[in-house]
Amino acid sequence: MVRGDGDGREAGLPTRCLRGLRGRRPRLFLIAGKFGYSHPFKDLPELSVLVVTFTMTAPMVAWMVYRGMPRRPVAEMAVMPVLGAALLVVGWLSVLPMGDLALWEHGLMMPAMLVPMFLRLDLYTGRHSHHQTAARAARRGTRNAHAG
Repeated sequence: MVRGDGDGREAGLPTRCLRGLRGRRPRLFLIAGKFGYSHPFKDLPELSVLVVTFTMTAPMVAWMVYRGMPRRPVAEMAVMPVLGAALLVVGWLSVLPMGDLALWEHGLMMPAMLVPMFLRLDLYTGRHSHHQTAARAARRGTRNAHAG
């Protein structure tokens, strides 16, 4: 089976995203603590937003590339740092407290990822047929494991 051929395992994308966050956020707290910052989300809001953005987006995009997903859906998910940039602007304009931006990003990133996923349900739920997958794999020059 070709990686990313809609076999249902793409549902693991949000899980990959959260696993990345789980692993790196504690490091942010440990490193910030060594420099005297006990609450990095409040004390270092810009850095916190960058860390949250990177640790939620990078593992998800890497997983999609590894699974051989088409470039456009990968690019759509890779745009998630725009949310982080928008939140920073909102914070700099004092619409939201700067210390709350990383938490807002936590809450908004998953719904933001669902928008492109809902637009491509066939890709993420495996609702397309194997002949479409084989044609896509042939266009990419990828060998289909079903061909044996």
